[in-house]
Amino acid sequence: TKRLENKTVKALKGREKRYEVRDGNGLVLRVYPNGSKRWYYNYDFRGRRRNMLLGEYPGVSISDAREAHRDARGLLSQKVDPLARQQELERAERLNPTVELVIEEFLESAQVKQLSKRSLADYTRTYKTYMPDRVRRMQIKDLNSGHITGVTDELVGRGKIVAAQRALAHLKTMFRYAVAKQYIVVSPCAELKIKNRKVSEKRVLEPDEIKVLWSTLDAFEVDVVIKQAIRFQLLTMTRRGEVCRAEWKHVDWTNRIWTVPAANSKNGKPHRVPLTGMALEVLRQMRQINGKRKWVFPSIKDAKKHLPPDSVTQAVGNNRQLCGFSSSFNTHDLRRTAATEATGAGAPRDWVKRALNHTMAGDVTDRYDRYSYDKEKRQVLEIWEKRLRAILSSKKKQAMSG
Repeated sequence: TKRLENKTVKALKGREKRYEVRDGNGLVLRVYPNGSKRWYYNYDFRGRRRNMLLGEYPGVSISDAREAHRDARGLLSQKVDPLARQQELERAERLNPTVELVIEEFLESAQVKQLSKRSLADYTRTYKTYMPDRVRRMQIKDLNSGHITGVTDELVGRGKIVAAQRALAHLKTMFRYAVAKQYIVVSPCAELKIKNRKVSEKRVLEPDEIKVLWSTLDAFEVDVVIKQAIRFQLLTMTRRGEVCRAEWKHVDWTNRIWTVPAANSKNGKPHRVPLTGMALEVLRQMRQINGKRKWVFPSIKDAKKHLPPDSVTQAVGNNRQLCGFSSSFNTHDLRRTAATEATGAGAPRDWVKRALNHTMAGDVTDRYDRYSYDKEKRQVLEIWEKRLRAILSSKKKQAMSG
């Protein structure tokens, strides 16, 4: 049988009756009248004809189908029925599903379908943005209250008490559903509460903490793109959203300037960020990693999109314990830390405000001032880089003394 090609499979259309095209050795693509296409492995086992579903095209590509087909044939060569094995695994998964599967099932339930679009978006944000990937991949029976507090503590640490309370309510609802479905016996968050306390938003990392964070980043259990985004944010005193949405066309290598467009800036004004040596080195490394793609820091899941800002926040929250700090910190604290150290090292406060792209409140002339302050901002960032290099090369006691 002549093997199928991508263009052939893509061009297949539905007919009045279902039909099949063959790829060889029992691998077939079944085409339905409505145009949908599914891969099957047709084989005989102990005198019985078996049809094993391998997946639906295009979600399962030709290469994916062939790989699944090879695995199934391998089982058959060992006198194991691949369809029976597949059904056995599916039964086990239904009895002890992953958190991800329960989330998807819950979001499709009648209970959730009655929610407004806004409420559904809130639920989805809790499960798919606030909850880390590693937790969603776990089997639901293995979850404990610590995994839940990891989600809420991250929000509390950022001062988002209301968001933390709402997220906990969403999690409790979903786990009550899991109990009703008998996936678990007791909800891991049934007794949890959010302490309604004020959280300081003025965390500044000490010099020895900066050194620990910088050196510990390599051990973070995240992709290198996220690690470099964190470094770049610290070096440039910018916001996580500005970093994640950076495009290569915004980088002026000749003049060593990165421009944050007004659309990406919190105050709605374009922000020219002078690039120091360490910041340029991060960009050069990213250039080697992602080639000529649009985004400087592309999404891990889809390189056509930028890195989601929340993934940077999650990376800090999920790996914070590696640093061993006595109190939590978040990504916004990196800006505050860099500004504090630069000011302490002699950078004029007004220049630091310009480097942070802060609106100069109360200054009427600021409305008419179109000077870029590139020179002054570069001096601030160079002072900060010099201070950072001193911190990274010093011993702990020297770093603490400033």
